[in-house]
Amino acid sequence: MNLWKKVMLGAAAVAFTTVVSAGVNASSAEASSMNAKDITVDYANQQLTIKESSTTKDTKIYVSVPTISVKTDKTTGDSVVTVKEKTGTEYDLSSTYTATVDISSYAVTKDIYLSFKGNKNTDSILVKIPAANTKLKAVVDAAEATVTINDVTDSKNPTEVTGTEYCTTNGTWTTYTSGTSLSDYMKLGATLRFRVSASTSATIPTTATSLGNDANGDSVDAYVATGHFASNEVKAKISKAANGPKATIDYSARTIKLATGTEYRVTLGTAKTVTTTYTAVSTSEKTVTLSADSIVTAACEFDVRTAATSAKPASLITEYSFEAIPVVYAQYASAKAATTSTDVTTATVLTSASTAAGYKAPYITVASQDAKSVSFTNSTDDVYEIYVSSDSTTPASTQKATATLKAGTTTAVKATEGQYVFARKAGDKTAMTWSSAYVVMGVVPAYSAE
Repeated sequence: MNLWKKVMLGAAAVAFTTVVSAGVNASSAEASSMNAKDITVDYANQQLTIKESSTTKDTKIYVSVPTISVKTDKTTGDSVVTVKEKTGTEYDLSSTYTATVDISSYAVTKDIYLSFKGNKNTDSILVKIPAANTKLKAVVDAAEATVTINDVTDSKNPTEVTGTEYCTTNGTWTTYTSGTSLSDYMKLGATLRFRVSASTSATIPTTATSLGNDANGDSVDAYVATGHFASNEVKAKISKAANGPKATIDYSARTIKLATGTEYRVTLGTAKTVTTTYTAVSTSEKTVTLSADSIVTAACEFDVRTAATSAKPASLITEYSFEAIPVVYAQYASAKAATTSTDVTTATVLTSASTAAGYKAPYITVASQDAKSVSFTNSTDDVYEIYVSSDSTTPASTQKATATLKAGTTTAVKATEGQYVFARKAGDKTAMTWSSAYVVMGVVPAYSAE
């Protein structure tokens, strides 16, 4: 009985069979076959290991690639499976009854059928090693830099596969877990190769599977190996992040203007690690203006980037280093804080609060007054600004100054009796330093020519 038909593991043939193949010419009233479970498939290295027990008596194993065809019987219309065996390659079993069979030369893109028999167990058994998956597609989530590998055998109903791995052009394979971000590759961009990784070694099942019937109506059986080879490779492009956007910074008004769709983070200069949380800028307008007072609470790093969308990853960052917003003080008499009722001609503006009577440079003081103006002397090394108003309310940082006081100069500023005077250290775009908040110096007194 030919054991292509109704192969049962270790079963003995009940009819006389003559076997001729690969140097074997044996006759036996009860021919037997080797055990399929003695065959192990190493998918990663594309090898088979045959390890028989000492009771099987084989000293040689023959492996061949049979021709399997399926045709339709013209009379019955049934499918007929034909197996045509070829001359096998001989492998010596070692003293431990072991042999290694290289199958790397076989194309893994289609099912591999192999016939096995021994020089003692002369009936053949058929083993099917399934083809590797070649119908894969990589889907990249650009915003999250994640990759999904789908089986697209059914193109209308793709299904996600697991057990994947990836590598760079010349790198080593790394296990990939679905949903893991590959954002490290976004700085410069990269094309990664993905595949379903090869199964670990698998033994051949002990139960055969029918491939169909032969011309006599008998089942042609094969032992179908579990597991799989590594799949074909598919490429996933991780796009390079775009350059970061620019912020429009007004150091005098202490404002930061950003485009809608951007986001920013602030890391204080005292921090040991960079802040990872971004604040999104979203509005119906094209831009939004932020107050530096609420952002620059101390010297800090200010990073801006374009936020990620469903189609694009977040951009690279644009970095800005901000000094702390300076503070100035207006005082009069014995280090008292100036108010809207203070005679402005008695007030002094300092870069630090004085705790005692008498002032030391650098400072801003009133040099003189006439009927239409007040002259201020700037003894500091910085530029200051004066704002004169009939309103006693301290102006916002966005309020444009009435006059500029250059360092080391005396400047006359138009101001009349009853108007209020405010001073601040000016912002400097070149030096990238902020203006201070306005401080009230006092009110302009009545002018007397005497």
